[in-house]
Amino acid sequence: MKNLLCGEAPEWLKLAFLEYDINVIENGPCSALQEATAHHIDLVLVKVGDRWFSKDDIEAKLSDKYPGDVLLNVASLGNTLILNPNTCAKEILDYATERNMNIIKVKQGYTKCSTLVVNDHSIITEDEGIYKSVLESGLNIDALLIKKGYVSLPGYDYGFIGGATAVIDKNVFFFGAIQKHPDYDKIKLFLDSQGKQIIQLSNDKPLLDIGGCVEYEL
Repeated sequence: MKNLLCGEAPEWLKLAFLEYDINVIENGPCSALQEATAHHIDLVLVKVGDRWFSKDDIEAKLSDKYPGDVLLNVASLGNTLILNPNTCAKEILDYATERNMNIIKVKQGYTKCSTLVVNDHSIITEDEGIYKSVLESGLNIDALLIKKGYVSLPGYDYGFIGGATAVIDKNVFFFGAIQKHPDYDKIKLFLDSQGKQIIQLSNDKPLLDIGGCVEYEL
């Protein structure tokens, strides 16, 4: 059985994952963040290369207002990072620079939230700026731009695709009915080209942004 770590997940989502022999472990909320996103793991934990960074590894303190809530919100693709250098924690930038990692600079602070990292050389994003920057990077990264506003996030008008998905091996798990997304056909075609299989964890519930999940070893 694989383990996934998230801040908080509804019971229906945990039960759906169990059908695929995946156990969801809840880490609980981060008191520094606002209530609606306090349980989002993509705001408090990120793997950069071979190293995990948490709020305890950076000097700056997470806070409930932007940009203090996105210090760790970085999209990581193997040796490449997509990030806003003005909002990302200095320690992450220093670590990546020392190891000659590729850095794609964007204006979006909620970089990981806005990005589904399919593998080390492809992404799906709802952000036009991220999409354009990736295509112009010269790093041979495939990118698909999809319509935003079709992911639910209680407390906000809408959530983000990165927080409503998890990639495990050859499967891309969607936290809700991805087939109801207006760009579903494009998404399926793109993931097929990357050798990935779509698994929607509900056939009727809207896509739900819970801040994503990360693989976790006990």
